[in-house]
Amino acid sequence: MFAARFDPGTTSKPVKTLNSDRDDESYSVKCSTEVVTSSSAGIGGKRKYESFPKTIQDSTRKRKVKGGKTIKCKKPKTKDLRSSECNESVLPVDPDEDTRSMIEVENEHTQALETHQGQKKTEEIRDGAGDQVDIKHLKVFHRFQQTMKLKGRQKLYQPNEGQEEKVKDHMLQQKESERHDLISLPQPELPQDKVLSSLATLNQKIDWLAKPIYYTTRATLPFQKLNLPPSLLKNILQKFGYKEAFSVQISVIQALQHDIKQTRISNSIPGDLLANAPTGSGKTLGYCVPIVQAILGRRVSSIKCIILAPTKPLVSQVYSTLNQLCTGTDLNVMELRNDTVDNEKMRLTSYELPNYPDIIVSTPGRLLEHLNANRLKLHCLRFLVVDEADRILHSTSFDWCAPLLRKINNDRSTSYGKSGKSLSALNLSVVPCQKLVFSATLTTDAEKLSHLQLYRPRLLVVNDHGVESGKDGSSELYQLPPSLDELSLTLSNTDGVEFFKPLILFKLLTEYVYRARMGDMNVSVPFKANVLVFIRSNEASARMEKLLDLLAEAFRKKLRVKSVNSLLDPETRERRFHDFTRNKIDVLVATDVMARGMDLPNINHVINYDLPGSTREYVHRVGRTARANKFGVATSFVLGDGDRQWLRRLTQSGVINRNGKTLNDIPVTEEIETRLETSYQDTNMEEDGIPKFLLALTEPEKLIYTEVLAELGYEIKQHKS
Repeated sequence: MFAARFDPGTTSKPVKTLNSDRDDESYSVKCSTEVVTSSSAGIGGKRKYESFPKTIQDSTRKRKVKGGKTIKCKKPKTKDLRSSECNESVLPVDPDEDTRSMIEVENEHTQALETHQGQKKTEEIRDGAGDQVDIKHLKVFHRFQQTMKLKGRQKLYQPNEGQEEKVKDHMLQQKESERHDLISLPQPELPQDKVLSSLATLNQKIDWLAKPIYYTTRATLPFQKLNLPPSLLKNILQKFGYKEAFSVQISVIQALQHDIKQTRISNSIPGDLLANAPTGSGKTLGYCVPIVQAILGRRVSSIKCIILAPTKPLVSQVYSTLNQLCTGTDLNVMELRNDTVDNEKMRLTSYELPNYPDIIVSTPGRLLEHLNANRLKLHCLRFLVVDEADRILHSTSFDWCAPLLRKINNDRSTSYGKSGKSLSALNLSVVPCQKLVFSATLTTDAEKLSHLQLYRPRLLVVNDHGVESGKDGSSELYQLPPSLDELSLTLSNTDGVEFFKPLILFKLLTEYVYRARMGDMNVSVPFKANVLVFIRSNEASARMEKLLDLLAEAFRKKLRVKSVNSLLDPETRERRFHDFTRNKIDVLVATDVMARGMDLPNINHVINYDLPGSTREYVHRVGRTARANKFGVATSFVLGDGDRQWLRRLTQSGVINRNGKTLNDIPVTEEIETRLETSYQDTNMEEDGIPKFLLALTEPEKLIYTEVLAELGYEIKQHKS
């Protein structure tokens, strides 16, 4: 057999030799200046090794003299060519095939030679640097060599273009085979200690919003037929002068009387009650009467009812209503006010006093102060009333709902009285607290209503259109009083009109008389008495009061004007309300503080000098008149196209039931520069049944108005200084 021997220093041709001592053939390529052929270890005699290069022989030295110093040399990390590489170079030759080609042999020799030269350069660098060379640099260089080798191997296994396309086709086929329809992901099993409500359960919780109980606005019933206690019936007839109950009063009183009977039998409540009824329909008396009836004859003085109202004037009005109903009884009613803080603290914390309150009337903020001070004991609370609920629930100034409900629940499980035991420990049955929610524009926002934690709620709606629509109900959420006429005074936005707007208001109040037909009667409503004017801000209401007074004095007209706003103290505000109801004040200029729940029965005319900001506010403003089935008129000032579009948006939003009526314009003659030669009788000219309003401002009138404005500015400046 033959073996290839190659001498890189002399020739590149292989030399064939015959080895007679073995049956197999081997050859070896040695990384030196010579290549030696040998037999397997232990057969055919001893191996021969030729001498290695000088650099490799010198690398085995332990020390080297350089510059007169003896330095310990670091041995490079190289393989022992004598032991490992020499043995590994022996490769078997297939006897059936010819010797490997010359090109393969030369490639192997070139790789071995490059490795050897790299090692040689590394050793030279190391010897030249001495002991300044750090071992980590050699490691980095060694890693670099390994990386280059790996890159060379990867090139050998890269597929050609045809193979790449086959691989891509296979991957696409695999992705297509994995495609499937969208299905729900597998869900983990629900924990056994938690119950998650389904969508159907959630819909059942808010189903009461979509299925209200409708009542007509025209229903009436004598109070004698409502099964009221004699003392309570006597106070209603004598103090209020009402003989018949209106629709919302009938529905609420009968519903709560039924709940009271069931509570006495089963010690539970059928559910909470919500009522949406027009302004002026008697909601306050509707919930006060059954509450007083329920707690009459109580044995222990404790807080049985809390009534919340959004404004201080409305709190005072509800407090007055309850005091009149409780006349001749032993029930105590308390109003929470800012000016009686010290008296409130003593009265709320003295549980043994005979005047400990049974009913508390307050605003949410005032009640929250006492809750935070832990002055209220609510373990026996029977009713929680939220009047004008849409405004209270839309308020974001403070969170009153969660602390109040938490206090109610906690007090039922805490200590009670001198025994220091809870009600359940004393085996005392406590009726759950029933929530009563009322408004003329009740919100349908389930998220806001959820803060009240309602229990089996029932919704009562007084709306004629809803009754006529049957089970499907009505999309018109707000009901205006049936005896209300709506008007608008439209002015073109020309130069000077906005400046003279207060003067136009003065002329409307002193000269215009509205005539209409109510049923079989002709009704005349002069605008100079029993008028409520709504304006945007507190400061504007005070300026308008003074300006109208000065104009009345300058034009020698009799017009008594006062303003009502939140800047007034409670005594002054109550005194002005009292004077207005007794016709001692002709015009009352107010802000939206008057638009919520205030009951002034003698208001004949409401003027929106500044348009309201929402449909809800519009309904509450115009609802200050035409109360208790009396006739009333509401007029809105419209200046230019902007106000016209806004008023149309407010009144034609599709959520107001006008009882078949429309919003009518007052016919006017706009003559700012010249005076028409007409008499006062000409103002009685009618267009479509509505009297005309002759608007004519002469130069003397403009001059007087300008002087009045200057005088008003001077007084305001003097007041500030």
